[in-house]
Amino acid sequence: MDPESPPWKTPAIMIFGAIPLVFTVMTSSPYVGSIHLRIPAHARTSKEVLMRWIERMPKDTALDFSTMRLIGLQKTNGLMVGELRALKPTLGRVANLERVQRSAVWDQQPKRGGAVSRFFARFQEPRNKFYVAERRSATDRSRAPGVWEKVFEQIKKQS
Repeated sequence: MDPESPPWKTPAIMIFGAIPLVFTVMTSSPYVGSIHLRIPAHARTSKEVLMRWIERMPKDTALDFSTMRLIGLQKTNGLMVGELRALKPTLGRVANLERVQRSAVWDQQPKRGGAVSRFFARFQEPRNKFYVAERRSATDRSRAPGVWEKVFEQIKKQS
């Protein structure tokens, strides 16, 4: 360090260097790397039976989203199809799916406070928003291509 530089320079660089990381954490959602749909055995007999079952899929059908976090750790989120709703794209939002049912602990917390309290509350909120790629190339490597598109259509209908 240069002896003539002011003592506040290093902490200022560290604080301002963290701003892009904080912005990325706040605006991004967990990116879904894989989706596992729990399908009953009778629906797995053929592709035609599977597609018919998907069209009448119950809302309590379980999904496992394997998400990748900012630091590279993988996390599996178990949820039901009925808990999801599609989000309309807006400026600054990456997520396209949201889990409607939140944890009871989060709902019981008071929502009051100043601007600083509300800002830091975003970091404590359980992740309930997800980004699932809607490109056809993202689902081509699936064991049953076309199934996720039908599931996503059903989620959009219930939204």
